[in-house]
Amino acid sequence: MGKAIGYIWDSNAPTETVLGKKTLPAIDRRFIVVRSGSEAIGVWHQETRDVLTDYERLFGGQPLPVSYIGIESHSNDTHSRTDATLGRIAFTSKPK
Repeated sequence: MGKAIGYIWDSNAPTETVLGKKTLPAIDRRFIVVRSGSEAIGVWHQETRDVLTDYERLFGGQPLPVSYIGIESHSNDTHSRTDATLGRIAFTSKPK
């Protein structure tokens, strides 16, 4: 079974809450809340995560090589509008 991590801004759940959602039978998807509430809406944000540590915490063990990166916006769920500017996405080694 494939595994996926999503990072989300949730209107209610506290930051670092883990939410599970299995919408695809072959993928175990889990979401980490990185922002919560309505504060700072309309302000650009930059996020940095230790994806390996998040993976180990959510699934245990080491991940397989990354085969897909997806960027999603679900403003249709909230009947609102979303603007996003994406920059470079990079996976780097942990500093020693």
